[in-house]
Amino acid sequence: MVLILVTAALVNLSATLVPPAPTSQTATPSDPPTLTIDHDNVAIDYSCRVTIPPGLIIADTDGTGVIQITADNITIEFAEGSVLRGAVPMPATPDDKLAGIGIRIDTHKNVTIKGAVIGGFKCAIRAVRCDGLTLASCRVDRNVRQRLRSTPMAEDQSDWLRPHDNDAQEWFVRYGAAVLIEQSSDLTIRGLRVRNSQNGIVLDRVCRSRIYDCDCSFLSGWGLAMWRSSSNLISRNAFDFCIRGYSHGVYNRGQDSAGILCFEQCSHNLFIENSATHCGDGFFGFAGKEALGQTEPPSHEFTYTNRGCNNNTLARNDFSFAAAHGIEMTFSFDNRFINNRLFDNAICGVWAGYSQRTLIDDNNIERCGQPSSNPLAEGGGINIEHGARNIIVNNRFAANSAAIALWSDDDGALLTTPWALANHRGSENTIISHNLFTDEPRFLRVRRTTSTAVFGNTFINTASAPDSDVPIEIHADVPELQLPAPAPVPDPVGETQPVEKRVALAGRENIVMGPWGPWDHQSPMMRLASATSARAIFELYGDAGAVAVDVLAGKGDLETDLGTVEPDRPRTLVLRPRAGISVLPYKVRVTAQGIDETLSGTFIQTQWIATAFVFLADPISSLDAWRAESKAPGTVVVPCDDLGWMRFGRKPLRELPIFRESADRAPGNTNFGIIARTRLILPAGEWRFTTLSDDGVRIQIGDKTIIENWTHHAPERNEAVFTQAETAPVDITVEYFQLDGHATFELSIEKISVP
Repeated sequence: MVLILVTAALVNLSATLVPPAPTSQTATPSDPPTLTIDHDNVAIDYSCRVTIPPGLIIADTDGTGVIQITADNITIEFAEGSVLRGAVPMPATPDDKLAGIGIRIDTHKNVTIKGAVIGGFKCAIRAVRCDGLTLASCRVDRNVRQRLRSTPMAEDQSDWLRPHDNDAQEWFVRYGAAVLIEQSSDLTIRGLRVRNSQNGIVLDRVCRSRIYDCDCSFLSGWGLAMWRSSSNLISRNAFDFCIRGYSHGVYNRGQDSAGILCFEQCSHNLFIENSATHCGDGFFGFAGKEALGQTEPPSHEFTYTNRGCNNNTLARNDFSFAAAHGIEMTFSFDNRFINNRLFDNAICGVWAGYSQRTLIDDNNIERCGQPSSNPLAEGGGINIEHGARNIIVNNRFAANSAAIALWSDDDGALLTTPWALANHRGSENTIISHNLFTDEPRFLRVRRTTSTAVFGNTFINTASAPDSDVPIEIHADVPELQLPAPAPVPDPVGETQPVEKRVALAGRENIVMGPWGPWDHQSPMMRLASATSARAIFELYGDAGAVAVDVLAGKGDLETDLGTVEPDRPRTLVLRPRAGISVLPYKVRVTAQGIDETLSGTFIQTQWIATAFVFLADPISSLDAWRAESKAPGTVVVPCDDLGWMRFGRKPLRELPIFRESADRAPGNTNFGIIARTRLILPAGEWRFTTLSDDGVRIQIGDKTIIENWTHHAPERNEAVFTQAETAPVDITVEYFQLDGHATFELSIEKISVP
């Protein structure tokens, strides 16, 4: 074994800069004057108590803010019961149509806002160049959020977030925020509560600030998002269930949602005793496109050496039950992950690709990852690709798919970026010392990695031999290899102590996604659970009281079955066409306490004949040869009533129920094609055909192609409108191919403008 030296750079893991207390505020008068807000564009330049008439809706008509703070050193306090509401609630105003700003502050210092209750906007509070701002005990309920197209049955690629650009305010433009603070310092945000929104707190170029005792949970994007923000203290906040792109047991994508998002050179921040469980990633840190050299060339003074999200400390946080990673921090230097809780994360506990001089110390990492035969696949306790001079010490690993994996590979263009040219060292010089490994199928997997020092570890029901393509010797102790003394972690700020407060919701099975985001396990929520050509099942969560089901279209031909209330189970509503009806457009309104939903669709019952085959010809460049292979001996031909059977995910095709009689001949999960045909009597009118596919898809009606996405792609929706002049039979042909990786296909046919 080649022993590594602990260099001065490694010993000097810089302590996180703890921001000072915020600048002092002008004293609030003991009995401030009262100001009634009843219209848009109210400017406030003195300390006051705000009152708003009950039930009043005040829209921000010009995007400048309903309330505009126009003076320094003032305190605005909301009177109890006053709510600044910008729009009528759903269904009158869908959440993705919310617009405007509730409170706007621009270039004013030492402003305090207390007890504000705001909802119905794109941004509840937006502050720019507002040093010394304090937000105390504010509440945002129902802010803008996107309607999610992913369902419990299949992921929709359009739901992925794009956090990599924000210098042109992309986060605000695309996604909104409950609280957005820009270009400011010495802030205090305490006791903020956000619900029914996409994003909680967004900090853009914010420094020396304190965020504590907040609860921004059950959101569909980010609990806290930081951009170019450094030297901040984030303490004792709850950012739980900030998630999208998840269906338990079906897919775990996360789609770049996160409890805490930390992008583009955010450094010297302290994250201590926060809870960010059940998120896409618990913590998602990325050096940034500018740091990597993937944007327009910066000024000539810019250097790529040691650029990243650096010198951050994550201590005593709970990053468990993530759809992807507990902690992801990439292309960055000198970060410390100390005594965090990382349980049951679907991909891995810590993902630290291209990280250097990271200290991973005293963490609990259990049940992370999924088994994989690929030695270069993500998954397990700690994964580090192309990392250098990292220390993994004093951690407790248990029952992960693999405890630690280190590797390098050919990342192509990424290795030619300015960041890589300035910093990349390959996968090398890792210390793995004094850890406890219990019930691990593999404690260490190493590929194309040099100078790995392993000593002083303890193994319980775990083999001590690594899986490595280079020799690694395991030593009981190596006293001459001295580890750096741990730097002290500053004390937390705040009183709430959210870690493990939601222990009753432990486990990813408690992530229940609806059309607007995750269920909060309290409020009524309704979602589509499954759908076939002959039945649609909707689930009702929470205590919605009496439920009314009103058939608006399809009356007499549509059967509805509302299930009974059972403990710990969602109530179901089943819709189906009555016997003998093959094509039935329907529309149903469901109302209950907290629920007012209109459900619509079309049931189409027809017999498909599907041919499944393994192909050798390239379906893209050699279509005729690919089609010819569908007629070769050995192909499998089966009848099916519904194309929903093609939601096969990562299962081999032969494991699907329709192939039970031909499993020995059916394809696996790569390089297979499907051609399915049916004849359907289609009523006159306009019909929308929608597909969700991964990979290629083509839909033909007669000899006319109406949908074609004949490419190798991730899950993607396509749609087309077909006009049927008169009720008559039509021949429909579906062609689909799958190359590798994830696979899915859905086809829906729906009549437009159901009366």
